[in-house]
Amino acid sequence: MANTITSEEVNYLVFRYLQESGYIHSAFAFGHESHIYRSTIDGSQIPPGALLSFLQRGLSYVEIEASLRDSRDSSASAAVDTNGTAATLLDVHRILVSHQRTALIPSATNALDAGQNSAVAAANAVLASKSTPAMTGKGPASSHLPEEVRAADSTHGLPNGTHSAHAAEGSDLPNPGVGNAFGTVTGIERVPETEVLALRGHSSEVFCCRWNPRSSLLATGAGDGTARLWAVPQELPASSPGAAAAALTAAASPVVLKMDSDTLCAKTNNAFLSNHCTALEWNSSGSLLVTGSYDGIVRLWSEAGACVKSLARHVGPVLSTRWSPDGTNILSGSVDKTAIVWTPESGKEDGASVSENTYSFRAEVCSHHDGPVLDVDWRSDRSFSLCSTDNTISLWEIGAAEPQHVWRGHRDEVNEIRWSPSGTVLASCSDDFSAMLWTADASEPRQCLREHTKEVLSVRWCTESSSASSSSILATSSYDATIKLWNAETGSCTATLQAHADPVYAIAFSPDGRYLASGSFDRRVLVWSVASNKIVREYVGHGGVFELSWNAAGSRLAASFSNGVTTVLDPRQSAPLTSDADAMHD
Repeated sequence: MANTITSEEVNYLVFRYLQESGYIHSAFAFGHESHIYRSTIDGSQIPPGALLSFLQRGLSYVEIEASLRDSRDSSASAAVDTNGTAATLLDVHRILVSHQRTALIPSATNALDAGQNSAVAAANAVLASKSTPAMTGKGPASSHLPEEVRAADSTHGLPNGTHSAHAAEGSDLPNPGVGNAFGTVTGIERVPETEVLALRGHSSEVFCCRWNPRSSLLATGAGDGTARLWAVPQELPASSPGAAAAALTAAASPVVLKMDSDTLCAKTNNAFLSNHCTALEWNSSGSLLVTGSYDGIVRLWSEAGACVKSLARHVGPVLSTRWSPDGTNILSGSVDKTAIVWTPESGKEDGASVSENTYSFRAEVCSHHDGPVLDVDWRSDRSFSLCSTDNTISLWEIGAAEPQHVWRGHRDEVNEIRWSPSGTVLASCSDDFSAMLWTADASEPRQCLREHTKEVLSVRWCTESSSASSSSILATSSYDATIKLWNAETGSCTATLQAHADPVYAIAFSPDGRYLASGSFDRRVLVWSVASNKIVREYVGHGGVFELSWNAAGSRLAASFSNGVTTVLDPRQSAPLTSDADAMHD
């Protein structure tokens, strides 16, 4: 193990800490100024909470050194082992490596009785005296072990039992139990790896995934500067030997969509060499995929993977892209503080190549916000909203020079916005620990939802229209590791879903509105029954979960992970299931 750390490595650890702590924009600014994206460090091999792990181990070593110093002052012979070799921190290192869990480390008294040298006894005494959750069995202990131990399970990107900084610091989350780093819920059988299709190919974090609404094609976008199209077979590996072979073929042969670096340099003169794909979405017919990336380019791709158009107008990374409900217009939001409505024009653009066909777009720039535009969403085919780090939300009409409304209720950055299926109520969530509900005819929020204890990261409506009550169900997820269900009519919290041990970045309702999937940096994907608020399925991956996507039939759930893998599972494969109609029904 190297005993030095470079400034590049320190910068990367700080960058990752900012990302994991929810300071996305600070992370972006720091990454830009320190040229993180020129780094050759493989981010998929860096576990969440790495910076805090280093700091905590450093503090432990300082205490151990102090203990050794006191021991040497009181008895010179105590600092010499049975072979006459002076005790050093290497002995401490060895004792830490030899114990997978701190709960197994004996007390200092027992260590001395067993004839161990003073350095080992001092290490045990310091570890035994720790009262932090991570060191007492109330949180992940292996994140504090040296690299040799943590590398033992690093094949899949995240070490065994490692959690993010949120858990390492010790929160008031439910105790997952000693020896059970994931907090498995009793009576819920985990989805085994044999029943999951793992799509490997990206060399960095997979930030987004979307199913084609008309086929089994899955699109993924990652930090390696590519998006990929995967033809997911109808049957998953566990179904039959033939299904396993088809799954292997699909996983090995994605169509790779490259975010061209030539465009990156020519259009924006951006310093980022790793051109992250930050957003993607299919149009309603499934014939076109739109992607947004760090180079500020919005790209259109055919279903076969051909780039049919590159739309270069933004001067900063694109953070969100949305098709209008009719699949005609595109809305993109950027760090450059603007959003752009891309409207197709008839006829072939002058100088366009054959591959670009008839795709010609007029750019309508919406410039109002004082900070980066974090999210965008359509209210209708002609109306849309934007949210920003300037704490505000704006409502626009296509063709208008100024916003129709500007809402100012939040006290911190607004992370996400979603219009209700009817287009009458807008839900927003913010770093001010709240979510809010807005209507177009009022300047003040209709409801303020304030029960989360940390930043609210995501908000989703239950979209099923067959149920009279489903349109009033709203879900929020938070950095406090919980998901909350709300009655949007009354503003009351109807349920708090607590099972995750780390921030919940991703939530998604099934198409029929009966189930809610959640994904966290504790590496788990959970499927909840909306009716009973109980977990009906659990899958443990090998990285933090960035995004979840259900296919149109609700028979497949895709999850994108920080270790570069996207997994596809069948949420209906849990006994005692008898038919698709009764899938996961409690």
